[in-house]
Amino acid sequence: MSEPRAGASLGTRIFVGTAIVLLAALATAVVVTSVLGERIAVRDARERIAASASVQAATQQQRFQQLGLLAEIMASKPEFKAYLIDAIQTHDRLSILDQLDERKSELGYDLALVVDSNGILAARTDQPEVSGVDLSDRALIRQVKSEFEASGVWADRGRLYEAVAVPMSLDQGVFGFLALGYAIGDVRALEVKRGTGSETIFVADATGGAIASSMTPQETERALGALRGQGDLLARAVSRGEDAVGAELRLGDGRWLAQLSPLRDAAKKPVGAVIALVSLDRALEGYVEVRNVLLAVGGAALLAALLLSFVLSKRVSRPIGELVRATTAAREGRYDVTIPPGGSGEVLTLANSFNALLAELRERREMAEYVEKLARNLPDAAAARGAAAAAEPPVSRELTLLAVELRHLARPRPGTDPKAAFERLSRDLGRVAAVVAAHAGRIESVTGARALASFAGAGRTESAIAAASDLFGVLGVVEHAFEEAELPALALAGGEVLSGGVRWGEEGGSTLLGLALQQLDALLREAGEGEAALAPAAQGELAGAFERAGVSVTSRRGLLSTQSFFLLSAEQAARVASATGRMLTHVTGLEPELGGEKLTLAGIGPGSLLGSRFEVLSVLGAGGMGIVYKARDRELDDLVALKMLQRDVAGDKALVARLKTELKLARKITHPNVLRTFDFGEVDGHPFISMEYVRGITLRAMLEQSGQLTFTAAFWLARQLLSGLAAAHALDILHRDIKPENVLLDSGGNLKLMDFGLARPVQRLEPGQTQAGWIVGTPHYLAPEQIEGREPDKRADVYACGVVLFELFTGRLPFGGDGAMDVLLQHLKEAPPRPRDLRPELSPALESLLLRCLAKSPAERPGDAGELLAELERAAAG
Repeated sequence: MSEPRAGASLGTRIFVGTAIVLLAALATAVVVTSVLGERIAVRDARERIAASASVQAATQQQRFQQLGLLAEIMASKPEFKAYLIDAIQTHDRLSILDQLDERKSELGYDLALVVDSNGILAARTDQPEVSGVDLSDRALIRQVKSEFEASGVWADRGRLYEAVAVPMSLDQGVFGFLALGYAIGDVRALEVKRGTGSETIFVADATGGAIASSMTPQETERALGALRGQGDLLARAVSRGEDAVGAELRLGDGRWLAQLSPLRDAAKKPVGAVIALVSLDRALEGYVEVRNVLLAVGGAALLAALLLSFVLSKRVSRPIGELVRATTAAREGRYDVTIPPGGSGEVLTLANSFNALLAELRERREMAEYVEKLARNLPDAAAARGAAAAAEPPVSRELTLLAVELRHLARPRPGTDPKAAFERLSRDLGRVAAVVAAHAGRIESVTGARALASFAGAGRTESAIAAASDLFGVLGVVEHAFEEAELPALALAGGEVLSGGVRWGEEGGSTLLGLALQQLDALLREAGEGEAALAPAAQGELAGAFERAGVSVTSRRGLLSTQSFFLLSAEQAARVASATGRMLTHVTGLEPELGGEKLTLAGIGPGSLLGSRFEVLSVLGAGGMGIVYKARDRELDDLVALKMLQRDVAGDKALVARLKTELKLARKITHPNVLRTFDFGEVDGHPFISMEYVRGITLRAMLEQSGQLTFTAAFWLARQLLSGLAAAHALDILHRDIKPENVLLDSGGNLKLMDFGLARPVQRLEPGQTQAGWIVGTPHYLAPEQIEGREPDKRADVYACGVVLFELFTGRLPFGGDGAMDVLLQHLKEAPPRPRDLRPELSPALESLLLRCLAKSPAERPGDAGELLAELERAAAG
């Protein structure tokens, strides 16, 4: 019997087994990383090339807007028009060229041409010797003749211009048209490249060469040659106008992605194309480097396995195995795994990088879950309000109620068009809502043609009578010459009212109970159109205003009930309201004159047209600075948010001047976490601010609905808030009013900081001081130096951010109290509670940072939002 053959020793088997395991792990990591790198690189290249097309389209639109503005400025100058009309009539081509060349260096356009009202060329700067040519069949001229505005790419003699045309007119009508254009050249191509990193080529036809390129001539010709070798690829974009024509090319030894987009004239017909190219090899460089790092780490681990014992080889190989498992889990959507710290050098660096990536993915997932829960309510706003109202706790409050009955709509005449009646009802109810919001009231219910509004707090009855007076002015305006003015009937009553949520089945809402409601029903029966019936208690609260206004009314007994009341005409209501000092000023020019009257600011509602440009769609809200509307910008064909400033703000010249200066600076902030500010303008002397419109919810609403956030979600929001504010601070721009109400979350969970520079100056209040008109801002978020009336700097914004971060991480505010003065005094004198007492799982580093932000002395806080963001990152990592 033969003896068994001697096998390898245990040490050898462990050594070989360790080497095999390490090699397998290394191979798996390299393969996974290579495959992922290839996919991510291709996706990144495609995103970059798509971004290039978007940037090209966006910058082209901006150039059209700039050219349109230049053309309108030139065409609006009387002396320029007078000179041109004489030169056109006398066919004085040289004089026209002198005028155009004189402005060319000042305004910076590359092409200018003037045609008469029939489309006959009078002069053009690129071909000074040519005139008398019929250009009426060119798309740009044809469109401006028919639509009085035109923009598009102008193609001529192998050159391309981004051009805009506008009419020139005098009292007798249009006498000609002015067209301005920017040449499409290498500078244009380089601008697109700087914005996206992709190479850009402009061509005018499918067979000729490039007219502009960000590449060298040799590289450009190679790229065009490769495109021509793809069959009719160029013709599909240049001649047939197909969008986003793409192909993969091989230029030399490298792979490139190309996308062709047509350039269109004013009639949307293709006259050329822009080609965006991205190198796939360059996109893969980073992932090749990661693969090489993995190979180096694996080689080092393998060498260690050959030299060291089994235990040491196992310890070295563990990070690689964890890395493979974490990568696989991440690909499957499981981000809760972590790579234990271990190894050294590149292994440790790679492990930390993957842990950071997984942490960010966890933050994104958790934030998406929050937003998904909240976004379920967004499409059905009424249902959301009903559910919230149904959960409203029952309370007893002192309220003044205002009932508005649109009598002309409550009793429609026979033969009334139902569609027209409900359109009018919608418009009038929108105006009622705007008036009530402007006077700090709230719409409680709408039944048929009757609306019920409530006013709370000090001066509630004065606000109600002011709203009633404005409603007479707004709703009594006729919409056309064949209509008679039909005023609403109004009723005011007040007293103790019970309010709370109720449910019926699965539905819910809020309701009011009390004697004041019964009084309103009786009062409305006694009031006629254009009259306001007041309950005795309401009239008693307004006795001072009646006396100041010189309005004398006597109590009368109802014809339909035994209730006593006071009856005011619309004119008497206006005099009493004026005596309260709460009426809104008239803003002329915001809507056409109707019935010889102008609408007030509160009269702006759905359907209003502001400055012949902004079409008001709905009321988004109201606050101390003014009323915010959702509107469509007809000039840009885009949705915007319009903030119309209140009377006292508009009348403060110093404040308006500061707002103009700060908003000019705020327009420079281009950050994804900052709501863009478009313009600060005036309509007949009344200032307005146009801003980016984002459909979402405020951070305040999210905190109220979600309660305490998880640490991951809180950190995600804090980082976005500070990133946006850091971009502003880098430009030396202050926000002045950081609070959850000024933070928006869109449906994707992305944060937008809004209302830069709109905080009003804070004047110091002494204890016990209650003078009307003093501004205290938002007490919970004011820095001590703001409360004391000192000029704020970036550290005041840091303090307000500290309050918001305290609220995000602990679920409550650092200071609270029974009133604004109590809160302000705590900000000045009291130390905030320790965050870890409220939430023990917070780290000591994060607690220390939050308390530093809330330091009474600005010198003890982080210097700006950028510094605070860096410290927050370190605190979270620790």
